[in-house]
Amino acid sequence: MDERDWDNVAASFEEDIFSVPEHDRKRKILQRVQRYAGKKKTAADIGCGIGRNLDHLGPTRAVGVDHNAASVETARARGLVAFEPKAFESSREAAKGSYDHLLFAHVAEHMPHQDFVNLAKIYLPYLKPTGTFV
Repeated sequence: MDERDWDNVAASFEEDIFSVPEHDRKRKILQRVQRYAGKKKTAADIGCGIGRNLDHLGPTRAVGVDHNAASVETARARGLVAFEPKAFESSREAAKGSYDHLLFAHVAEHMPHQDFVNLAKIYLPYLKPTGTFV
């Protein structure tokens, strides 16, 4: 499955099939995401989809990145800061070493291992030396 395939199914998947926060009955995912929130914190949610995890980061300055243009558009329509990868790279939000947290929720399991490693390498330079990779 390549990026075009995901673009063909992502909106339907997000809207019709499964919402992780809605199915998190024990609130474990929400608790883990909120553990990284804070007024003076920054987070980049890579693979943000329509921004459900961005919603839960509270006062954190959070930025989402997703390859699916429809998902990014939906996140923005909800008042969230989100970009497609190339737009992120050229934005003022793409400052090396500026994020306290990089969140890759539900990304690795949707791609071959080496593709995930390569994706992580693209975004690791944006993480502060003391930051967390989730």
